[in-house]
Amino acid sequence: MARTGNWGKEPLKRAKKLIEFLRNYSHQNNPEKELFTEWKDRDRDSDRSKLFIRTNLKELACLLNPEISSKYSSEANKQKNQIQDTINRLKELGIVAESSRDSEKSKGIRSLKFTLWNSDKKQENLTQLELVWKNRQQQKQSQTEKYNSSNQKQQINIKSRELNPSLEKNIRTYLSKSFSRDKFAELDQAGEPETGEKRTYLQKVFIDIFLKPWDKVATEFRRIFTVEDDLFRDKNHVPAMEYFTKEERKYNKVVIIGGPGQGKSTLGQQLAQVHRAKYLNTEYEFTENIKVKRIPFRVVLKYFAQWLSNRDRNESSSLENYLATEMGNITNRLEEISAATVQDIFEQKECLLILDGLDEVSDARLQQRMVEEISTFLDWAENIKVDLKVVVTSRPNMYKQQFNPEIFPHLEILPLEKEQRTEYAQKWVKTREIADGEQTRILDILKECEEDERISRLLTTPLQVTIILLIIKNGGRPPGERETLFDEYWRTILKREKSKDKDLIKSDDQILLNVHSYLGYLLHERASSNTSDSSNINVQSLLPEDEFRAAIEKVLRKNDRFLM
Repeated sequence: MARTGNWGKEPLKRAKKLIEFLRNYSHQNNPEKELFTEWKDRDRDSDRSKLFIRTNLKELACLLNPEISSKYSSEANKQKNQIQDTINRLKELGIVAESSRDSEKSKGIRSLKFTLWNSDKKQENLTQLELVWKNRQQQKQSQTEKYNSSNQKQQINIKSRELNPSLEKNIRTYLSKSFSRDKFAELDQAGEPETGEKRTYLQKVFIDIFLKPWDKVATEFRRIFTVEDDLFRDKNHVPAMEYFTKEERKYNKVVIIGGPGQGKSTLGQQLAQVHRAKYLNTEYEFTENIKVKRIPFRVVLKYFAQWLSNRDRNESSSLENYLATEMGNITNRLEEISAATVQDIFEQKECLLILDGLDEVSDARLQQRMVEEISTFLDWAENIKVDLKVVVTSRPNMYKQQFNPEIFPHLEILPLEKEQRTEYAQKWVKTREIADGEQTRILDILKECEEDERISRLLTTPLQVTIILLIIKNGGRPPGERETLFDEYWRTILKREKSKDKDLIKSDDQILLNVHSYLGYLLHERASSNTSDSSNINVQSLLPEDEFRAAIEKVLRKNDRFLM
């Protein structure tokens, strides 16, 4: 939500002026103006009057201020911004709700609903508005006082929570070495071999991605989250790094859901790097947004699970023990760092815990054991009031709400938008050792791909964009070579999935290709069977589970003479 600054007399005066103008406005008197109003006195949800308006804010600025000579003038633009500020404030008060479509917004048109108190009595609307406004003003002042008091207490606490010099030195060594180890992007997963210092720095290609409340979470939890959270009150998504750098308690725990190649692990890697850089006073993007220095612990869950599976029954398998082992190995101080040391760090310092890749632990029993160890640690941290932020990542297909949605808001990663693809592609080509003319060629062909509907559907994740950029870099032209494109996708994704869990995919590669080819044929046939309704194509191309199993069985029987 946009910042709304102070809630003094001038903003209130502007709000009163706007509401009174809209209440008295007659569309018939100004038919050429871009403002339409309609009253609906009552509905089933409320006995308060509702005024629906459809307008262009610059036109509204001119109507509200007749002295403005042209809607193209600087004064019109200034007044438009003030109206937008007023609308933002009224949204915070629950007086205004917006239903503008993207197609309308692109033309500068806004659809708004004003929930007022009375359609006829001028003074009642203004009196009630002033009461609500002053209540909000008092709340803002109270929040500011609490924030300042909290900050003062926090500063006192931080001063009294100093670690001993030896442990502080080990922490800085741990963060410094982890920062160096995690500085490269994992672009080799897209099929481009990278080795040594020639690998691509994460900082040079990272782009922020958008998050929104996950649709699969129980409706009541999602509704509570979106209604109470200012970030999502007036927009359906937020940049990930904006969310992660919030320091209010309600942002301290979150589960991030995303599909293959959407950037879950990269996001966790970047978040850890930002906090490491902040703690080490190293220049790095986003560090200026960090208000509290936190010691980040990034746990790749498949490695934690592997460590758990190798523990004897008489050995402690706590998360603290695993973190102590990791920290000891990285700092070469195994004998100095124990589970108790890790607990001391969490008790005395602000920390960040990133739990990456819950879905990559495919063994159900092992995953359950791992989640129990994590829950035990989080319960301990909660009971002793540890200042801790927790970020969990997982794919949707393996996630069964192992983390309580009442405590952990669940957000999903959105597909890349065109501007994000362009930003990533521009960063990517700049990191290659190629001439400016070649960079331009690659970006131009990528634009052609975006204009091809069939290929643009394969440009929704950073991994997909990287694969296409590599094909173009190596001389390909995807719009005219779709078979090559899909073959490259197949090889890259199969290799990537096998590398994540060598025991998960044991089937012969050719059989897997045959299965996917046949399923692709069936889905394509379904989607093509009813092209008259483009909005229904996706529904047409869904396979029920029984048909899915039957199709796989048919391919397997054809490929195995013993099953025929």
